[in-house]
Amino acid sequence: MSGEHLVLVADPDRDSRTAIARALSEAGFRVMEAGDGPYALRQAFSDPPSAVVLSLNIPLLSGIELTKVLRAASDMAILVLAENPSSQLAVRMLEAGADDFLAAPVQIAELVARVRSNVRRLERLLVPVQRTSDPYEIDLVRTGPLAIDPNGHVVLKRGEEIQMTRIEYLLLAALARRLGQVAQHRYLLTEVWGAEYLDDTHYLRGYIASLRSKLEDDPAKPRLLLTEWGVGYRLAALPAEVAEPDLARAAS
Repeated sequence: MSGEHLVLVADPDRDSRTAIARALSEAGFRVMEAGDGPYALRQAFSDPPSAVVLSLNIPLLSGIELTKVLRAASDMAILVLAENPSSQLAVRMLEAGADDFLAAPVQIAELVARVRSNVRRLERLLVPVQRTSDPYEIDLVRTGPLAIDPNGHVVLKRGEEIQMTRIEYLLLAALARRLGQVAQHRYLLTEVWGAEYLDDTHYLRGYIASLRSKLEDDPAKPRLLLTEWGVGYRLAALPAEVAEPDLARAAS
């Protein structure tokens, strides 16, 4: 699996960049390197990678802006490295579109494992879906203005498709599988990121905030994505507001 995937390592520290690139190469990934933000963008657009390992102190273009541009362009996995990170900074980066956030200097073995884990999730989400011609055979989740198709990776709000990152979709799908029930932090972290992320509840805060901005009529007063303090989150089971959507047309 690894050899099929290209990873961009964007880090101004040559020694750190070389060590990370070497470890990824030894793990079977193809690797390209960049020492500043503009060059990282050129690399990413000329030969789109499956994953980017991005140092937050990348020069000439801020790490958060680079993350936003990369996320807008692709579903590539974005792993951010930051010195002395805070939970507030982690939430900001996750809201900007990062998939993972690690403290630098990073343990190389852990970084390689996380790159591999993120690439596996990307593969899982991008597997082509064999759609049925019978709309009643689609396992559709409906609540309030939303229609969520777990098979086709489609989310509609009042009939309009909502553009989502792969992590946003995986999180919403995990909540939809427990519609109306509390989805505990541990369950969501395991379903979306993996068992090794059980302590990283700040990931959930960042992505729930992002989902609310896209799905709620008033993100400050959510009625769909509810917080169960100290426990987890719940996707509310509300009466459907719209007729059965044409998901096949939305996905085309």
